[in-house]
Parts: sequence; C-alpha cells; structure tokens
Amino acid sequence: MGRMSKIKELYYKVKGSAPGKAIVLKTRSAGGQERETEHYQLHGIASGATPDAVGIEVSTGTAGRVIIATQNYNLEVEVTAGATKIYSTTADGKTLKSLIELDVDGNINLNGDGDFAVAFNDLKSGFDTLKSDFNAFLVHVHGASGTPPVPPAIPSTASIDASKVQSVRLP
Repeated sequence: MGRMSKIKELYYKVKGSAPGKAIVLKTRSAGGQERETEHYQLHGIASGATPDAVGIEVSTGTAGRVIIATQNYNLEVEVTAGATKIYSTTADGKTLKSLIELDVDGNINLNGDGDFAVAFNDLKSGFDTLKSDFNAFLVHVHGASGTPPVPPAIPSTASIDASKVQSVRLP
C-alpha cells in the first residue's frame, strides 16, 4: 500500500548492491517519520524533486520503500487533455524556469508559442541567394558603361548568422 510523504531533500548515493548511484529522497511521512527512499522514474526521464513536493511512497517488500511519483504543489502547471508538458523549476520549486509543451495539435512549444522555429540551413541558403542576386543587380545598374554617373554601388553585407540557435535542432 502506498502513502504520501513530503520530500525534504534530494541526493545521490549507491543503495544496497546497485551498480551505480541512485536518486535518493529524504522524506517525512504524515506521522513525522523520516525515511531515505530511492526515487524510481521512467526510463529516459530524470527529474529532481524539490523540497516540500509530495511523493507517493510504496513498499517493495523486503527491499524497503521507493518513491514512484512526485507532485509539486508550489507551482501550477496546467495541462489540457491529451497534451504533455515537461518543465524545470528553481531549486525551491516555486518558479517555472523552462517548459516544453507537446500540444494536442502536434506542435512542440519551447518556453511558449510566440514565435516559430525555422530550418536555419534552408533559410540561410535562400537568404544568401537573395543577397547574391541583389549584389549582382547593383553591379548591373551601377556599373553599365554609357550610363550617367550614379553613386557607387555598395554590396550588401547583411547576414542572418546571428539568428542561429545552436541548442535547438530540427529535422
């Protein structure tokens, strides 16, 4: 049978005969008893429970007790039916820091949905072609012999390189 326990602290250590370190949570039960419990999580997802979060603690029989889920009541992250949100908080669990939302329309929203991601390499290729065509036009208009004197053409040095976000990749 499971019970609710308040998370007091998170640390890493080898438990029993495990081949490596585990995420360990110090918890306090409703009766005030403190325990050291391992935090079990889904494969590929690791999260650090914050102090004052509440965990579901279950018995594993002779191996003791483990935490199988936690809930942070200091922060409200609302999720619509069918959507998934992955987020991080400050160490005290009171402030949202980053958010990934997989919404019901198939969109992946990173820290909101106010702008669009672009395929940078395709955009740069198109931009560089446009810049090259513009510079060729300047030579054609300003460099033709027999035309009246005009101000010298100044080739474009525009660049979109600074807009590249190295930490977000698209297919």
